Amino acid sequence: PAAPPPPPPAASQPTVPPNPALAERLTSMATSLLRSQELSPALWQYCQALIHGAVRLAPDEPRFSRFLVEAAIRTGDVKTAMEALQIYRRARPDDQAAQVQAIEFYLLGIDGAEQKLRYLRQIIDTHTAPATVRSVAAVKAAQLHAERMEDGAAQRMVDRALELNPLNLEAMRVRLSTRPPQSPEERVALYLRMLRANPVQPALGIGIARELAAVGLPKAAKEWFDQSLDLHGRLGVAPPADVGVDYAAITYLGGDPRGAAVVTDRLLQQNPQDLNAWTMRLILARASGDKDELARAIKQANVAVANYLALIRKASGDEAATTQPIDTPAEVALPDPAVEIQRLAGQDRQDLVRQYVPVLANVAWMKIYFEDNPGAAVPWTRALSAVVPANDVALTRLQGWSYLAAGNADEARVKLSAIAEQDALAQLGMIRLAGGPQAKEQSAVAARLLSRNPSGLMGALLFQALSPAAGARVAPSPQAAAVERLVNEFPKEFLRITDANGAPQFYALRLEPVRGGVAVGEPVLVQVIVTNTGPYPLTLGPDGVIRPDLWLDAQLKGAQPHVFPAEAYNRLAGPLVLEKGDSASAVVRLDQRGLAAVLEQFPNAAFQITAMVMTNPTTLGGNIAMGPGGARAGLSRLMERPGANISNEHVRQRLGIAMQNGTPAEKVRAVETLAKYAPMLARVENEQAKQMAGQAADAVRRSGGDPDPTVAAWSTYLFSALTADKEAVRRMLADPVWLNRMLGIVAVDYTGVPRDALRPLAESDPDEVVRKFAAAASIVKIQTGAATQPAATTQPADGGASPAAAAPPAAAAAAPPAPPAPP
Repeated sequence: PAAPPPPPPAASQPTVPPNPALAERLTSMATSLLRSQELSPALWQYCQALIHGAVRLAPDEPRFSRFLVEAAIRTGDVKTAMEALQIYRRARPDDQAAQVQAIEFYLLGIDGAEQKLRYLRQIIDTHTAPATVRSVAAVKAAQLHAERMEDGAAQRMVDRALELNPLNLEAMRVRLSTRPPQSPEERVALYLRMLRANPVQPALGIGIARELAAVGLPKAAKEWFDQSLDLHGRLGVAPPADVGVDYAAITYLGGDPRGAAVVTDRLLQQNPQDLNAWTMRLILARASGDKDELARAIKQANVAVANYLALIRKASGDEAATTQPIDTPAEVALPDPAVEIQRLAGQDRQDLVRQYVPVLANVAWMKIYFEDNPGAAVPWTRALSAVVPANDVALTRLQGWSYLAAGNADEARVKLSAIAEQDALAQLGMIRLAGGPQAKEQSAVAARLLSRNPSGLMGALLFQALSPAAGARVAPSPQAAAVERLVNEFPKEFLRITDANGAPQFYALRLEPVRGGVAVGEPVLVQVIVTNTGPYPLTLGPDGVIRPDLWLDAQLKGAQPHVFPAEAYNRLAGPLVLEKGDSASAVVRLDQRGLAAVLEQFPNAAFQITAMVMTNPTTLGGNIAMGPGGARAGLSRLMERPGANISNEHVRQRLGIAMQNGTPAEKVRAVETLAKYAPMLARVENEQAKQMAGQAADAVRRSGGDPDPTVAAWSTYLFSALTADKEAVRRMLADPVWLNRMLGIVAVDYTGVPRDALRPLAESDPDEVVRKFAAAASIVKIQTGAATQPAATTQPADGGASPAAAAPPAAAAAAPPAPPAPP
């Protein structure tokens, strides 16, 4: 169902015809204020009203109605947001994201889950609606069913969503969380499907790497680790803390102990207290056969443990606790763990006791296995027994290995056999008790043990313990063939879209001028077009491989080129999934910041303008950069902005013709150009210039009587700004035309009209938009000299003299100075 159309203006309100040029100016006021003023709810209300006025003046321009939707959402005005979205959708019926947003708005107005489900089912069953939009509706229906504990119906809706759009990432996430895959094959299949929707998800790549490692495919796992960690780096997002040790382990298990050592050393440089990384370092040192290297690793690992425990002690309130450098030559004594545990328990710091428990097991294992000193492990094992149950697996394992290392085989066998079925290290101990992996009857047992634990720290430790004597190796598990087949069938070339320059292989990005020539006062409009040129469908949206965000830089060419970074921002609109040949596009106003200021400041100068657009912008190190899946494109040809030097007779004639016979949009631009020049010429020590200033100002004044109400309103506003005429502003506030009243409200802040003049409008103006605007203007204080003024040369509020009497500076007819450096 469609949202209701906007209510018509009150019958007593005169009709105001469209005028896109004036709509552009109202929108520019709003955008400039939002950038230059302190943001507040009242300022957003103020700007929303300006944008609302722009939409009235140009309902067919989607840039304005889209902006109004966003502003109304910020102010919590759902009614206006829905009305604006309806207007926008008429202008951009291809924008499927807007269709989804309309569904969300409509759901807000429906009470009761059953009524919402009925509405969503209506959309799902409407075959004329885009399948991607129907798929989104199915996910929303699934979520409603889940809230009602109707799991079966929820799962059917998720299945329906994926039938309608196999690349619906949200549906796949719901399936992953509510119906988790049970086998490695099912998990990898779902992860790969999610990557087809958007490969810029390094966590999924790491998940696939771990699944490959777990089925005994270390080399394939390392490839996926490499790619996913590289993607993490280009996103500027650190991977989860436990990924590094898994990566080092799979590198070692794949037959590259030197590479594993490099990874481990890097982990320890980043976090010297990473005890898992120290365990990996000890495994590699023991595997190397270098006794000196193992002794050095043991010494440094003990320092790391002491530092970790010092941090726990400091957290408990001991300010004297300190850490030491990892490579300290001094001997480091570890504290008595039983005393530390008792002290923490006495402070009722169970949180710190829980942090201490894994350290107890870690240190005991280090003493027993790597240092071959079971006696040194006794205090740690005893302290562990005080905080865990007697049948705890880790405790039983340590007790069994202590007996094994001390030569007490019978006691070791009793302890280890009790947990061997559930603990890999206990099984390793049993293999040693039976004569070691080199014993013929134990080699098969060792191979099975390693095949069941082919990854992570456990896999690395077992590989180090078993392979030297028995030639054990990581062998693929029974599930490996199916998982490997899925990975091999996945189009890996599609992942290249995440490479630094990979996107152009899959989609074309174009930046075209809307008009090659831009007159003074006209907006500099460009069109961005993204077209799928590759063999794979591409998702578009916040979760898509192509995000809708567009980042544009502008540049002035010529003898003194100037670059204006971050000049404009907008969003693509189009299908949610771009099939081959499909396009998404956006028309963007380029001159929004520094470029806008230069063009405004130098109306008599000619400029050549170019630009660059970037998709998938991201923030790296505080700077904006192109993220994975992004592309860049320059403007296809230069845009010319010829100057309008009013000292030129031809320019004056052209302005005069526009003022008399032009369209309303041309008249708005012409009268604004004259309003810019009037104060500039008035300040020139030249009688001819002063005469032209008076003529320009008079032309602006006379345009206040133009038969088109939009031209008349803008001309009256400009003249009141030039002269700071308080009475003119009061007349505007009382005018029957809503546009005059709105512009009069804008003029209040820099003409010195008392705020009390806004009260009648805020309380009882017949036009709702003007009423809200006046109410917001009564609260917000607009800093004068801001973008609400018609030009940079406008007189301030206290400069009530006419343009002809303004103080003169340099000659306006002279060549303009070089544009200022961009901010």
